[in-house]
Amino acid sequence: MLGAQCEILDIGHTTRIWPDPTAGAIRLRDRHCRFPYCLRPPGWCDAHHCIHWENGGPTSVDNGILLCRWHRTFLHSKRWQVRLDASQQPIFTKPDGTLYSPQSCRPRHQETVAILRVHAARSLLARPPVGDGYAGRR
Repeated sequence: MLGAQCEILDIGHTTRIWPDPTAGAIRLRDRHCRFPYCLRPPGWCDAHHCIHWENGGPTSVDNGILLCRWHRTFLHSKRWQVRLDASQQPIFTKPDGTLYSPQSCRPRHQETVAILRVHAARSLLARPPVGDGYAGRR
């Protein structure tokens, strides 16, 4: 797969590091953390292999999803899985194999939703944390 500038976006299993054009294409597609109800902006997020690179997953746009560092760590530590369906929508699976239904944890009150929207708007204006030398690619 090639990008607009004829850069390679699907590098297969050559490396687990996300090349800038591939990570950029994922950021453009996803626009924020793709975990349900999380609106952390791309600057706070990293590309994540849906099928882990160690398990043979390719470094490609079709195998990548944008997750904030908190949700990326959550998926790894709790052994959740994520995959993209045919329309590039994420499907999260719990360790017991059941699908995660964001409807079951939907905020109950309109006030809570309003607070979350204000928080998300403020976080979009805030600068991402600095200091671990990470540069957003793993």
